[in-house]
Amino acid sequence: MLVGGWEYNFIGIMQSGTPVDLPGNVDIVGNINVDNQSFSQWFNGCVAATNGTASCSNPAWQLRGPNTLRTDPFRVASIRNPSRPIWDMSLNKRIFITERFDFQARLEAFNVFNTPIRSGPVTDPTRKDFGQILLSQSNIPRQVQIGLKLNF
Repeated sequence: MLVGGWEYNFIGIMQSGTPVDLPGNVDIVGNINVDNQSFSQWFNGCVAATNGTASCSNPAWQLRGPNTLRTDPFRVASIRNPSRPIWDMSLNKRIFITERFDFQARLEAFNVFNTPIRSGPVTDPTRKDFGQILLSQSNIPRQVQIGLKLNF
């Protein structure tokens, strides 16, 4: 009774991050990609003012003046939210009591390895942390549930 009737299941989710929505009050005027991408610099966050002056040496964005039409796309393929593989697993044991009755015990875990996926980058060009990823988590932490079931 203890050796047989075990089931093990797993689901792995491996995908790229979703595209980041671009801010509506800036235009792309330079290279938004960075070498050695990190949470502190997810993309080039150097922004020039509406008159073209910038406090950084390599502006990739320019603030748009009021009442101007948007000419940039809403998303760029090279800027994506962070992503990492997530694993869900379950272990089930079925115990036959009689020919008509059986009992099932289930142990299920979601995000088994407790892998955090950070939220997307800051997309407000007026903030000093524009282009950075903050330490908030966008996915659920590990969750474990136990279930018992009687079949008849």
